[in-house]
Amino acid sequence: MLRAFERLYSNIFGSQIEALQVLNARDVSHKEAVEMFERVKAERGILDGWNLDMYMAYLLNAEFVIVQGDTFKITETGRNFLRFIVDNHLSTEKLN
Repeated sequence: MLRAFERLYSNIFGSQIEALQVLNARDVSHKEAVEMFERVKAERGILDGWNLDMYMAYLLNAEFVIVQGDTFKITETGRNFLRFIVDNHLSTEKLN
């Protein structure tokens, strides 16, 4: 699992880590996720041409997040990934 987390960490956006941190504290509705994503796009001036589905695909495919109804929720794997970042003193300040 550590090697998988190392690979996933090398490709994840910093803002996606931030999204996981929010989800670690609470579930997020689809509407709120859209608002958060649009804020990231505006504040960072990146991700032009992206939509929420494209952005969340990485987190969903990595099984860090699931969708239940109209709500995004972190999984145990997502929580373990955040712990991996902390335990290995990795930066959450990454591009995008």
